[in-house]
Amino acid sequence: MAERRNLQAALTSDDEGLAFVFGNKKASTEEIETIISQVPQQSISIALIHTSFTFAPNKQPYRHFYDQTQIESWAEGEIAKNGIRSALWVRPLPNQPGKYELIAGMRRLIAAKALGLPEVPVRVFELDDASAYQAMRAENRDREEPTPLEDLDGTLNLLAIRLGRSISDVISLLYRMDNEARGKVTKQTVLGSPDAQVVEEVFADSGVSWQSFLSSRLRLLKLPSEILESIRESKLQYTKALEVAKVKNSEIRRRLLGEATSQNLSTSDIKLRVRKANTSKLEEPNLTSRLDEAYKRIKKSKALENPKNLKALQKIIEQMEMLAEKK
Repeated sequence: MAERRNLQAALTSDDEGLAFVFGNKKASTEEIETIISQVPQQSISIALIHTSFTFAPNKQPYRHFYDQTQIESWAEGEIAKNGIRSALWVRPLPNQPGKYELIAGMRRLIAAKALGLPEVPVRVFELDDASAYQAMRAENRDREEPTPLEDLDGTLNLLAIRLGRSISDVISLLYRMDNEARGKVTKQTVLGSPDAQVVEEVFADSGVSWQSFLSSRLRLLKLPSEILESIRESKLQYTKALEVAKVKNSEIRRRLLGEATSQNLSTSDIKLRVRKANTSKLEEPNLTSRLDEAYKRIKKSKALENPKNLKALQKIIEQMEMLAEKK
């Protein structure tokens, strides 16, 4: 884990993410100290802190995975002896007076609950949604390097907030900008637009170009959907999920994903099973298994909400009924 910098160091860093949060991007040292002193540390009941993350487009914490066993061990060995040294960041919960919404400090909050602590130290910030998300992202990035998928989701969420658009719209915008930059379209309609300027500003603050982000991060969205879902829902750690994704056979990959999650397989165990799955001559699933799997997936999907799909399924069912009557 990266060494924790103090708040003042974070505010004056090249990234300047935290300085943006407090509305003073190029503040002097004296001004920064004044800002810090205006946000005193206080203790509040854990019961008043909610993890709704209403300010995040995906309504999720910045980190994808929290190892409960690891956090409990840390809590018993460190926090039980020395207490929580770094205050959690919260803001007043919108439309719920007297309650607070967590901005940063999820691991510390989980640890405090594991120890049964009645209160935790916090700093309360009056932040709008955009600034709250920027604060969460900056504080988490300052503590520990995010995984590539956390960085991808965090950046897309920030762009969505700044642009007032959906995540899918942001992705589309980035690809349109890339097509124009590469000369793949004859008429430029996006580059130089207000939206493109916002994109440039966000990436200028992070020190990475949007072109580099597009080539190194967006490709992660091509991972199997069940792999992305397991990571984002905290079912499996990022590195383990990437190993499972290496299984070529989709049915065996889903099966291994379930085993890795339910049995908490180690990375070495997963690698061994992946190697075995990809080097062994695998039998294709029989028709009965495929039929059962297809039925389950259709029930879970939104396919039945589309009238065209209903007609197609009706024809398939009629054909199956005719086959069932044959001897």
